[in-house]
Amino acid sequence: MVETATCAVNHSGAHAAELIVQRDPDLENLLPALPEDDRAALAEKLGEEGCWQEFPYCIIDGEAIQLGGHHRRTLCDESSVRYGWRLIPHVKTKGQAIEWIVADALAQRKLTPEQIGYYRGREYLQSKHDQGGNRKSSAQNEHLIGSTAEKIGKKHHVSAATIRRDAQFAAQVDSRLCDRCKRIGVPACETCKKLLSQSVKKSVQKKSKARLRRTTGNVKWDQKWFDRPFGELLRVIDTFGNAFGRKESRAANALRTQLGEYKKSFDEWVKETTGEAVPQ
Repeated sequence: MVETATCAVNHSGAHAAELIVQRDPDLENLLPALPEDDRAALAEKLGEEGCWQEFPYCIIDGEAIQLGGHHRRTLCDESSVRYGWRLIPHVKTKGQAIEWIVADALAQRKLTPEQIGYYRGREYLQSKHDQGGNRKSSAQNEHLIGSTAEKIGKKHHVSAATIRRDAQFAAQVDSRLCDRCKRIGVPACETCKKLLSQSVKKSVQKKSKARLRRTTGNVKWDQKWFDRPFGELLRVIDTFGNAFGRKESRAANALRTQLGEYKKSFDEWVKETTGEAVPQ
């Protein structure tokens, strides 16, 4: 069921017109509910200062649909506070509306850590789908998939490995959605929203770590296989240098520099081979 309201809006800055904007529950319920303390503080602020924010809306099948500011609008209506609207012209379908709401929420950090991980994972899965599905058949396509994870990771300031873990979490959540939420495309009902919880995410990550992931017949690389002997080699230099009072000599420092360059080259090779950056 869609709730409607009529409000004065100024599109051009010269002529005001009556605009009927509908509230779609599926879109409104995508984001977490406003905590009671925050709701009370916002209501007080709106009562004192009015509402300067214009609420975003789009046109879907000829109808104006609200995209954001649902909590603020409710409080404005309760206190008869006037507000305005701004059109988001490129959003023309419900799927695009969901994408816009999620992107806006991510940009403004309105989501829980689990929700952020879920939507980052969905972005990665959608990008893989747009590239043509499973692309592990060739080294070139594996490079494309790796580049996608790195690109999305850079966009959200996380590693490519984090994006892949997010994708595993998103896939698990999507597989458990109810029929209604599957049609919508995201967890919208209260039951499915509970899937976006820390306990569920930890469960997925635990299963992922416990399982050996095979790529072209090889098990996943464990960086400890390199770090342990590398650390031992550095300690040998320090021990030998201390024994002869030459720990900080030019030759000892040159050896450490050479080992540092070697490790850097090795880490780059691991990243190129596995598609995952080596944790620092």
